[in-house]
Amino acid sequence: MLLKKTAADFVNGDAQHLKKNRSRRYSPSVSLKVFNRETGERIGRIGNISLTGLMLQTSRCLQVNSTHPFALILPAPIKGARTVAFDACCVWSNFDASQRVYLSGFALDPLTDQNQDIIQVLINSYSS
Repeated sequence: MLLKKTAADFVNGDAQHLKKNRSRRYSPSVSLKVFNRETGERIGRIGNISLTGLMLQTSRCLQVNSTHPFALILPAPIKGARTVAFDACCVWSNFDASQRVYLSGFALDPLTDQNQDIIQVLINSYSS
């Protein structure tokens, strides 16, 4: 199993974000890498994911309210796809001194039906 369930409203322990985020998040137990699909730059790895958002662990602070063109490399082909592409808006970014990484939360722009199906299969297939 690659993803494990986390608390339904957990987002970086910040009460303000808890009120806004009601989706159950799933945390991967393997590295799910996210890239800028326009430049190929590695942005980070997923800390948790849902159909409406995700948290990335990154090496740099990402600008809040900025939208990013992401591509997620899937752990195995899903519905014939090896990657899924989507846009996401950074809603918060904080430095985690204990892990020495930035944790950045993103709201996903509306997903296409195909991408929503792929992410749902990813969550269903790789969760505990």
